[in-house]
Amino acid sequence: MGIPPHFMYTIVTMTQLEQAQTILARYFLFGNSFLTYAQALAVFLSISLALKLFELIIIQRLEKLAKKSKTYIDDAIVAGIKGLGLPMYIAVSLYFSLALITLPDPVARGVNIALYLVMLQQIMRGVGLGFSAYIEQYIGEKENNGQSDAKHARAMLGIMRGITISLLWIVALLFLASNIGINVTSLVASLGIGGIAVALALQNVLGDMFSSFSIFIDKPFQVGDFIQVGENSGTVKYIGMRSTRIQTQRGQELVISNRELTMSKIENFRLLERRRDVIVLNIPYGLPRKALEEVPGIVKKVISSSGKLATYDRCHLRDFADSSIQFEIVYYVETADYMKYMSCREKILLGVYTALAREKIDIPYPTQIIKLEHI
Repeated sequence: MGIPPHFMYTIVTMTQLEQAQTILARYFLFGNSFLTYAQALAVFLSISLALKLFELIIIQRLEKLAKKSKTYIDDAIVAGIKGLGLPMYIAVSLYFSLALITLPDPVARGVNIALYLVMLQQIMRGVGLGFSAYIEQYIGEKENNGQSDAKHARAMLGIMRGITISLLWIVALLFLASNIGINVTSLVASLGIGGIAVALALQNVLGDMFSSFSIFIDKPFQVGDFIQVGENSGTVKYIGMRSTRIQTQRGQELVISNRELTMSKIENFRLLERRRDVIVLNIPYGLPRKALEEVPGIVKKVISSSGKLATYDRCHLRDFADSSIQFEIVYYVETADYMKYMSCREKILLGVYTALAREKIDIPYPTQIIKLEHI
């Protein structure tokens, strides 16, 4: 039996490769053989090709899967990975290929520092693009849904993005400095002391900023909500980094610091669907019991006939006051609109007044009788 031709071709090819390696191993340049340079070049090209294939195949498939999901995190991760461009691929390929080459210590250290900086810059770029993609999708959904706090959310997320990237840069540079032999202990201590000094100097500003983050995360109110803070009430017009602006019912703009807001009791009427109202009705003494028993029926009839907004709850004799008999009227107004509520209340008060006058029942005013006796 003869030897197959393809087997003979393989033997010849292997022999030629061995001869080429032997020839390349004989010649040196800067302390490294040409064979070493060839191997480093092969590693560089292989890693570069693998990373490019990863970008063209894997990342595109991940991007398609991310578009089908309803979350923003996977889209942000894919955007961050896509942000790692050609400089990152070259730096990674050079890092592994240069590991095969013997370089002088100063040159090797300088090259490694340069490659680390390029990779750090690319990683920070990817993190920034990932944050930006998350912010745009999150804010875009809010704007599409007509939510009024989109500007505040964009500002808060932008600041979080800047703070996160800055902290990552500081940690990465300290790690790099430690690896190249720089003592970072004193540097970290200096940064800590400087941070404390800045925090003390900007205590009020930082307090308002953290309170703004608290409002953004907890969402006790949003732009457009009608709120009451202490004795002040109005519609929220703007939520900023340091303060929140409220337009009161009298028309003026009230500016309150965010720190003061987060420390105050806030009543939010955004989710209010109905208002519970209580009216104290004073009836004069001297009326017969039958007339007093008819008062709840009169009130119920007035409220029931005042329109669809008012819902009667109860009317009871509550107390014997100094100059009148007090009835407590409780009813609900089926609206969150303050003006409609006041109009409904006015209509009920006028109706009760008219109905009592028709029954010849007066509404008394406070009186005091003083008896003088001769001693």
